[in-house]
Amino acid sequence: MGCVMNINLGYCCVSVLHEELKCSRASTKTYLEKMNPEKRHDYLVDKAKANIDDLIALLKQNHKEEIMAYRVPEQIVPQIDLGYYSLEDVRSDLERAGKVANDLGMQLSSHPSQYFVLNSLREEVVARTIASLNAFADMFALMKLDKVPNLTLHLGMKNGYETPDKAVKVFADNYKRLNENARKYLVIENDHVSFTVEECMKLHEMIHIPVVFDNKHYEWNPGELEFDEAVGMALETWGSRIPKLHLSSDKEGKKHAHSDYIELSDYNKMKKAVEKSNISECYFMLECKQKDKAVLELRKEIAKRALR
Repeated sequence: MGCVMNINLGYCCVSVLHEELKCSRASTKTYLEKMNPEKRHDYLVDKAKANIDDLIALLKQNHKEEIMAYRVPEQIVPQIDLGYYSLEDVRSDLERAGKVANDLGMQLSSHPSQYFVLNSLREEVVARTIASLNAFADMFALMKLDKVPNLTLHLGMKNGYETPDKAVKVFADNYKRLNENARKYLVIENDHVSFTVEECMKLHEMIHIPVVFDNKHYEWNPGELEFDEAVGMALETWGSRIPKLHLSSDKEGKKHAHSDYIELSDYNKMKKAVEKSNISECYFMLECKQKDKAVLELRKEIAKRALR
């Protein structure tokens, strides 16, 4: 058994308890293209500033509820990748949000969508992915966060490559094209269809990238490793950074779908695996429909179990 450990619970993007705090106001490219450049610029900057204001308010609410990890929505700075405005337009706002996060001791992350594929066979997709990851990372850099943020990505595509090892190698090569901030913050997650934990470990061996363990992705696509072994190997990749793991439960009757809440059995299974390591602290990012409400409900269940 490892040392005494602190498990922090976090959630993703949308607050159920504070629905008025919307951190992902955005627009569509079609709508934006109808605007003249000056109006478009101001329109997007106003949305970004409103998103960041709500982020600050939400982080304060999270802290009151003792939720110390939060996944920032991809559209916190909406359509930044289109080049209609720049991060400099909201630098002071991001710095203000970063100071709040630091004062509260928050761990922040982001998880760009499945459309960002660093080992795509199409160069235009790779180029767009690199530009977007650089932008997300530069946003975090402007926040001057004390705790190294996590920019989480799946390893990408496997079909179309002669071997899985070739797909991993292409990711490693394209990783070197990212800017310094993106290389510093990027972490890789096992997925439920293509890349297992051990395949993510091959990438780690090449470029020393941390591996995020996802419990349900493992169960749907386990590879050759036992559950506890896979957790332990992923945790060892984090070095001096605080490890992050993704925790979810299956929605009854639906494959590859997250439930509203977290089953205590899923939490206990991952907790037991983590306790076999020598880490003193980690984050369980809950991926479930009821978001921050699910964090509080899981905490209640854990407390009830402790009293039995």
